[in-house]
Amino acid sequence: STDYTLLVTLSSLRVPRGDSRLADESVARDASDERRRSVQRAKAERAYAWEGRELLRKRLLGHRVRVRVDYTKDAMPAKGSERMLPAKSFYSVWQDQLNVGVLLVERGLATVIDHGAQNVQRAFDYSLYELAEQRARKARRGLHGKPENAPAHHVNDCTRSGGGASGGGGASG
Repeated sequence: STDYTLLVTLSSLRVPRGDSRLADESVARDASDERRRSVQRAKAERAYAWEGRELLRKRLLGHRVRVRVDYTKDAMPAKGSERMLPAKSFYSVWQDQLNVGVLLVERGLATVIDHGAQNVQRAFDYSLYELAEQRARKARRGLHGKPENAPAHHVNDCTRSGGGASGGGGASG
């Protein structure tokens, strides 16, 4: 067994991104209910995206895992562009006996991509993903719950502008 770092894309999962333009927006009092819900959903998705990344960071970085290539998508043209996107491999990752994709889905931090019945290019444990998503939906966990129940994350910017003697992190000569 060899130790090295590999950046992977998990098979058959869709992770929340949260439209950053919407998530950063404050909603005016006179905004439509639809607009207000869209902004709230984007903020919730951003919060769950952060939760998912933190879960993976804490559980996986610096730890030994088992990785399997489930499928590879061929190179294809980028939408609305002449350039080609390179071929991309999709993986299943296990820490001990736990498939981390199943963990994300169970906690409502990712959803399962519906590949269709005939598509064989999907995650090794796809059926476990589907069961985990059913449980998450039933329990209304994470993305399957109400957007107003999403966790709030506050990040304090501790940097200072101006590199005077009292801070800013810069070295003085």
